[in-house]
Amino acid sequence: MEVVIIEDEDLAAESLEKLLLKSEHKLTIKKRLESVAQSIEWFKSNSCDLILSDIHLGDGESFEIFETLKITTPIIFTTAFDKYAIQSFQFFAIDYLLKPYDKHKLDKALGKYVDYTATPTADYGQIEHLLAHLKGGNR
Repeated sequence: MEVVIIEDEDLAAESLEKLLLKSEHKLTIKKRLESVAQSIEWFKSNSCDLILSDIHLGDGESFEIFETLKITTPIIFTTAFDKYAIQSFQFFAIDYLLKPYDKHKLDKALGKYVDYTATPTADYGQIEHLLAHLKGGNR
């Protein structure tokens, strides 16, 4: 999975990058963006599989990015404030992590993304059985 980090604090970004690279999930950090303006510009012509985004950035709140571009990429919000949790789910939030980062919680959030994007597998034997049952008139 290709991940983009939106974070304006160097220490927080470095900490998140280290934890992501130690994760059990296969991922690549595609880009780090540091502002609302930079993110809007980048996402106009680029994409990724998953966004990890701080809410408070130097030039505004990251919500502005997602409102402006109508981004439908899943997002894990990362912030020091719990007061934005409900607002974050107006977008494609799959989790909301509070700083400082915790490896276990981050891995769990990444697992949610993996589960969310997993292709469901069909049980063809069960489907055939159901079709045979329906054809026999037993509804």
